[in-house]
Amino acid sequence: MRKLTAEDIDKMLNDKILENLKVVVGKGKNKKVLINKGFKIMHVESGLQYTVTRVDRSGKFIEAVSGDGQPLVIKPKDYKNYKGL
Repeated sequence: MRKLTAEDIDKMLNDKILENLKVVVGKGKNKKVLINKGFKIMHVESGLQYTVTRVDRSGKFIEAVSGDGQPLVIKPKDYKNYKGL
């Protein structure tokens, strides 16, 4: 049986959990932020791509910037409209 490395786990998180743009997993002191600065996301409907510039540690918002420098703040109700790249 193969042992999972940290890289394997990160890939699984990016491939599966982040598909629906989950920002945090766990509760209370066990919360872990899954999306960090530099992560690439795409608006599903428009296909516009953004780079995450800041993530609220509690998951209440994500700040991102488009390729042409336009800022964006995404609230939890809108996370379903984005997916990780």
